[in-house]
Amino acid sequence: MDLDSECNQTNTQVYTPQKLTEKQRSTGQFLYKIFSTCNGISFSFLSDSIVILYALKIGIATWVVASTSSFIFLTLPFMLLGRHLAGKHGTARTIFHAWVSRNCFALGLLPVPWLAQNVSIEAATATLMISTFGFWSSRSVGMVVLYPIIGEITTKEDRGRFNSMNFTCFCTSYLLTTLLVIWLFHATDAPLWVFQAMICAGFVVGIVAAVNAGKIPETDAAMRMASYPLRMHAAMIVRSPVIRHITFAWIACSSAGALIGPFSMLALKKGYHTPDSQAMLYAVTMAFGSLLGSLAVGRSSGRTEPRNLIVIFFCGFFIPVILWIAAPPVLAPLYCLLIFAVIGICGTGAELALTHYFLNAAPENHRLGLTMMVLSTVGLLAGLSGSVLGAGILKALSGTADPLLLYKHYFIAILVMLSIGFLAIARLEKLNITHAGKYIGIFLTTLTFGFLFPRRPDDDSTEND
Repeated sequence: MDLDSECNQTNTQVYTPQKLTEKQRSTGQFLYKIFSTCNGISFSFLSDSIVILYALKIGIATWVVASTSSFIFLTLPFMLLGRHLAGKHGTARTIFHAWVSRNCFALGLLPVPWLAQNVSIEAATATLMISTFGFWSSRSVGMVVLYPIIGEITTKEDRGRFNSMNFTCFCTSYLLTTLLVIWLFHATDAPLWVFQAMICAGFVVGIVAAVNAGKIPETDAAMRMASYPLRMHAAMIVRSPVIRHITFAWIACSSAGALIGPFSMLALKKGYHTPDSQAMLYAVTMAFGSLLGSLAVGRSSGRTEPRNLIVIFFCGFFIPVILWIAAPPVLAPLYCLLIFAVIGICGTGAELALTHYFLNAAPENHRLGLTMMVLSTVGLLAGLSGSVLGAGILKALSGTADPLLLYKHYFIAILVMLSIGFLAIARLEKLNITHAGKYIGIFLTTLTFGFLFPRRPDDDSTEND
């Protein structure tokens, strides 16, 4: 018996899903676009790049800053809590409470400079880590319900168009706000009060996003979805070689992103003593690289086996690592722009190619549960890679006198780890499926929120599991 047939035996109960009216869907789409636009603004003010620059300016140890950058992965298991809350309270209330919690934790960053000056650097470090961990944990709780919400407020005919418009709203607001941040840094030389003002602005706009998300109409689909036992999905990962191999490949790709992206920003700041305004330009370059990676997957996935795309993008991670090892002693702007552009291209490209592979490999009726189990596992291990392995290497090398040489040694170690990770990529089986047109909406949503919500954009049902 194949995996899909075995899964279908567990879902024999007849269920007629409720549907929103046309007016409710229209209202929901309007509110969701406001949520996405506000979320782009809020995320620009509260992104990991901003937190890295803020923490370094305060004087937090580099290895601690590096470990907080991995929390985006380490907190993914909190999606399971989001699934539980959605089953009890519905999707709209879950995203509202999660996003309010997310932004309240961001406010915890405000007193960190005062604590560093008047109490101790240890108290400041602990507050920074707790606030950052709470921020990303709350995000993981909320984001598990975002795509089920989209499934309810759209239909088969308008889902792809809505995802595209939603993607545009997020990216436009994010990029415009990031340009504003760069201007602020350039005009003021980025004192601590500017960072604190941005944190407050991110909090206010984030609360506006939460309020609008909480008003989105919904049915009881999410509560029914949460009734499926998670142990069934865990067993699928163990029994199916295809799902097991894609899980290991996802761990390898996400760990590569956790060990290269944030540490490249640290290398830029510490190795070349780059001003904050210039550092944000490289962050924008990485964002544009992400857009190029998304475009590359969208154009090639209809003609290329998804396994081949995963291999190509994972091999691309070797480029920034080798470039850092061979980095010149004086900052070469174009050289570093290339590094950050490739990181963005490969990070997003690998994520979307993995998404395409997973959508074709996973049983359709159990994609949501499988995705939560897979990404919880991936997030935990990738987060540990960044917070324990990456930060541990930096701490072990902290005696190196030349900061740039320290990061060159770090990336030599990462080069060895990438070579080991490639073994997991090489074990992926070919699926002999190249058509990807119907998944473009999911690709756009994935890039927007950094997470796959496993639902086909041409599926007219509101069921997600």
